[in-house]
Amino acid sequence: MTKYKPPQNPVKTREAMPLTRKTKKGMDIMCPFCSVSHPIIPNKPSPCGTEIQIKAVQYMITQRTAKQKDIVCMKCHKGTGGNMVACMNGFIHTFDCAPGTVVLSQEPKYNKMAEKVFKLPKSIRKVIEKRMGEVKQIGEIDAHGKETGNILGYFFYKNDV
Repeated sequence: MTKYKPPQNPVKTREAMPLTRKTKKGMDIMCPFCSVSHPIIPNKPSPCGTEIQIKAVQYMITQRTAKQKDIVCMKCHKGTGGNMVACMNGFIHTFDCAPGTVVLSQEPKYNKMAEKVFKLPKSIRKVIEKRMGEVKQIGEIDAHGKETGNILGYFFYKNDV
């Protein structure tokens, strides 16, 4: 006689996009499974058993594939050294391969005052940067990660993270 072995994962799940409801304060995320819908909150179990999971997903290219396809990182300009992810019109490593180099997800609003501050002597510039944020010069980069030499503009950068 053989012993009964229950399946490894006997619990099945169902998934659906949550409903939304406008409120005076913003939006509520509502349960899509209950006939009388109720708000669901991340990391807090609801009475009906519904959980909302929020996750960030990013598709990676392995080091081997990057080498085979001759893909070059936009930050460090190297094609080897680790996995990569898509970033705008190119690829970057999943780790900080070029400390001090920042790839912005969207083009910043350029500022004429930032351009003037950038051209000031360092001692005066540092005083202004403490209040306004660090002045950054944005140079154009082609799809292969090479600088073209064109300056697109200047802006004040505050690291909010």
